[in-house]
Amino acid sequence: MKKLTELLINDQKFVVTGLFLKACKSLEVNIPEIYILLFLENNPGVSFNPEKMSETLSLTKEEVLESFNSLVGKGLIELNSSTDTGGRVSETIHVSGIKKIMEDMALSEKENNEKTSIYQHFESEFGRTISPMEYEIIESWLNHGISEELILGALKEAIYNGVKSFRYIDKILFSWGEKGFKTMKDVSAHMKTRDNKKTPELFDYNWLEEEQDDN
Repeated sequence: MKKLTELLINDQKFVVTGLFLKACKSLEVNIPEIYILLFLENNPGVSFNPEKMSETLSLTKEEVLESFNSLVGKGLIELNSSTDTGGRVSETIHVSGIKKIMEDMALSEKENNEKTSIYQHFESEFGRTISPMEYEIIESWLNHGISEELILGALKEAIYNGVKSFRYIDKILFSWGEKGFKTMKDVSAHMKTRDNKKTPELFDYNWLEEEQDDN
């Protein structure tokens, strides 16, 4: 059996993405199954032809059929039948299962990257590395459903007012939560209607004093 790298060198049409390899690793598919998936990824909507797959991938026909059936059983690929106007039946293969897993992994990685960025944003504004306890505070805000937009808005206000304090930011977020704010657009809308007064600058306003006034 040829090594995957040898196949890639000999057949320039094959393309392998890092996400594809991560998905295969997480699903614990074996080498022949990876070859089949690789072939199908690079030949979307191809007809089911065990002989061609066997020749292209240097697998035996038995290996192709066994691996193909295993992938179908795992829900990673599906075989669809169709009949043309002449009554001829054809079967095409779709890799919707593996694609869905890859899409979910990509979304998860994106969310993890976004979470990482908010911590880096705090470190940039504070001019230092945040402590493990401060990291947990940010994580707690996120886990309680406070949007990153709102957290970064509270951070921006704290920095504008010269207060580099997680406690100060937490109080701002608590005040905004009490008022039902979900986005900075909600904050801005509140500022425009506050007691029919002249609208103050967004970051020139003491939310903690307002909280005391409301009480």
